[in-house]
Order: sequence, then C-alpha cells, then structure tokens
Amino acid sequence: MLNSTQTIPRHCRGKLGKSAILLMLLSVGGAQHEQIIDAVAAATQVAPPPLVPNISVSPAPVNNTFRVAEGEKITFTVNATDPAGYLSVALLNTTLPAGATFTPTLYDCCYGNARSRVFSWTPAVGTSNTNPVTAIKLIALNWHTAGQRPPYPTRTQTINIVVEDNQAPLFDTSIPRQQSAVVGEALLFPVSVAPDPDDDNAIIKAQKLPPGAILGNAVKNPTTGWWSAVMRWTPTAGQLHKVYKTTFVAQDDNPVSSAQSTYPVTFKVAAQITARSSIQAVRVTQSQWNEQTSRLSVSGVVDFDKNHGLAQGLNIVLTNNKTDAEIASVPVADDGSWHYQGELSSAEVPCGVKATESVGGRIAIYSVKKAPSTCM
Repeated sequence: MLNSTQTIPRHCRGKLGKSAILLMLLSVGGAQHEQIIDAVAAATQVAPPPLVPNISVSPAPVNNTFRVAEGEKITFTVNATDPAGYLSVALLNTTLPAGATFTPTLYDCCYGNARSRVFSWTPAVGTSNTNPVTAIKLIALNWHTAGQRPPYPTRTQTINIVVEDNQAPLFDTSIPRQQSAVVGEALLFPVSVAPDPDDDNAIIKAQKLPPGAILGNAVKNPTTGWWSAVMRWTPTAGQLHKVYKTTFVAQDDNPVSSAQSTYPVTFKVAAQITARSSIQAVRVTQSQWNEQTSRLSVSGVVDFDKNHGLAQGLNIVLTNNKTDAEIASVPVADDGSWHYQGELSSAEVPCGVKATESVGGRIAIYSVKKAPSTCM
C-alpha cells in the first residue's frame, strides 16, 4: 500500500489509473484500511471499461503482407494507441528474424516510450530458399484501466514478410542480334532494359566491345521506367570485313545479391556502297507509336536490282516528315530489310515519317499509326 513516504517513479507519474491515485491520497490522510477498499471499489465503478488498443502499420502492407528481395532493406513503423487517448499502451517485444531490429527497445516501467516502434530487416542471400515467409506477431497492451489487473486488454496482428529471390532486369528483345557497321561512318547502337522487377536501378555493361567502341552510362526514362545506353563506334579501314561478338550485360544495383541478364550481338564491318543504280526503291512497311512504352517502331525494306549482292554500308535516315528533324539512322540488313525502335516523348512523336536511303537519296513517306493528338 502506498503512503506518504513511498514515491512513484517520475517517468510513471500521470500514467496510473484513478484507483491508484485515490489509494495514494487516502493513505496520506490516515484513512482506515476498510475505507481504502471502499474508495477503490467506488473508483472502479466509475472507471471506463477496459479498451482494446489499436495497431497501425506504415506503410500499410497489402493483405498484411510485405514483399522484399534478398539483400534489400525493409522498414515499417508500428503504432499503438488507446481509443480513449491515454498514453498507457505498450508495443511488446516480438520474435525477430536474424539481423532484424524493433526499436526503440523497452526499458521503463510503464512502456510509455514504446507506443511507436520501427521494424527494420535486410534478408540475407539464401533466405528465399530457407525461410521464404517470416511471420512477425505484433502485440499491443493497454494497462491504463483503473483497478485493472492482468490480463490487460490486448490486440495482436501478424505481418507476413515474403522474401523473394532477386530478379534481373531484362533486355528489350527487339534489339537486333546481327548489326552491320560501315567503315568511316558513326554507328549509334542503343540497348534498352525494361524496368527492374524489384525496382532496383539498372546498370548496363558490355563484354568484348569492338576496338574503338564506347558504351555510355545507362539512363532511366522517367516516364516509362526503361533504362537505355548507347554504344558509339566508327569502324576503321583496318576493321573492314571483321566480325565482333559483343555481349551486353544488364544487372541491378542490389548491394548484396545482384542479378543480371545478357544479350549477345554480332557486329559485321562492311565497306561503303558506291553503286547507286543497284537500289530500285525504298519502302516503309509499318510505323506505329506505343503510348504505354513511349516507343516508336518503324520497319521497311530496300528493293535492289538482280545484280546486287549485299546491302553493305547502306543506311536509312528516318526523319519527321513535317519538320525534317532526324529521328535515327538505321542500317540496312543484307536482305534489304531495316527496322527501328526507340523511345520518344509524346511531344516528339511525328505524325508521319520519311525514310531516305543514304546512297541514292530515294525516299518513302508513311503515317504513324496511333500517333498522339499532339504529334508534330
């Protein structure tokens, strides 16, 4: 029983229920033991009924489930509140996976410091195989109610953390695997990677680039989320007729468990075309804008006479039919076919394209299907 010589810890003052306060005051006044019991009973009768605390998690999990890749950090905040507004709710410790933290820790008598706690964990490599689903049981306890004795009103909530194997970013499969390059002419060869499945940043590298070729850094399109890097190369006379096999590598920047994909491309070096009479016509067979991916796709073919052998050194220059702004320079394959696919903002999409072959200047014009209303 409390008396005038007993003290309440400073950090617990103001957190006790009404019955405890009455008990302390009556003891100081010298009341009899029976009177104290009556006072406690009276206080208990007017005290509010026990209230179950609330639990909230931020950011909110989907169906009480978070998903995280190996090597990636997951963090969420857990809050516990008393519906009546008292500061007497505790978030108790829970069983944690190896390496996880739940802060701040519990240390004072009334748990008042722990109404908000932060869970943090970085699953180690291999967790997706050994422990793919981890259940975190959250427990909130409300000990405020006057005269209340254990068990206290309690609420529990289970959060599941699904650990997935880290996935690699994937290359755009429309990138040509056979590419011609012409002596003395600059080749710009873009390679694109789809958004990473785990929302990691993408890094694009190359193995065995042709001598003299340079691969730029990967740049993210803020609208589509795609990553692109451009290989720049001007073959020399000493590289004529040579073949170079290059492997492009896309990997994420996960610091613990990086995943990667590869895409092989063969480059053939050819001489410039000088016989203009061998080219009969240029045709565009399709031209379409994809709003979802912000990509323009244009394909066509060059018709040659019967005596023509290979389309070495022939390019198609794609321009905006209205403004003549250049879109790209596309090499022509040995069979006369050519294809372009690249990212453009909606403000850059042409209403029509003009294809001009680089030797004789023959042209073909074609409208762009599904072009936006703001096309130029």
